Amino acid sequence: MKDDFDGDYLAVLDKNYKRSGGGNIASETGIVSNWAQNRIRVFAYTVRRQCGFLNVVCRDIDRTGLETRTLDIRIGDQAFNLRGENGNFLVSPELAAALYNVPPGKAKIRITLEGSGGTINNDIGEETVKAWKVVYKPSK
Repeated sequence: MKDDFDGDYLAVLDKNYKRSGGGNIASETGIVSNWAQNRIRVFAYTVRRQCGFLNVVCRDIDRTGLETRTLDIRIGDQAFNLRGENGNFLVSPELAAALYNVPPGKAKIRITLEGSGGTINNDIGEETVKAWKVVYKPSK
């Protein structure tokens, strides 16, 4: 990641979303996660769009970011319950080792939303899990 504020760092991004709606109004809800060596950042969002004829031109009519302080990570039978601030969570050495060793298709996350207390479950993509082998590779 190239970051002018925090400096460059190694990370992988994962985005999982669902689109719904019909006619000229559509919505998208999703989770974007940034998996770095020392921290995980999670951002949940909803976007509603209004589109014109044949959905050629669209404009956002509502955009909402959803904050979380709770991130639960399930890796096979193992669970990690993280608490953070503003969607930022520290990665412990135990969690880094588990992320490094997880087989593709065996990782899920659950976030709990601020205010409403609602939860969102999310599968982590296989390509993201493969990239964890690079991000969380043990240092020698």
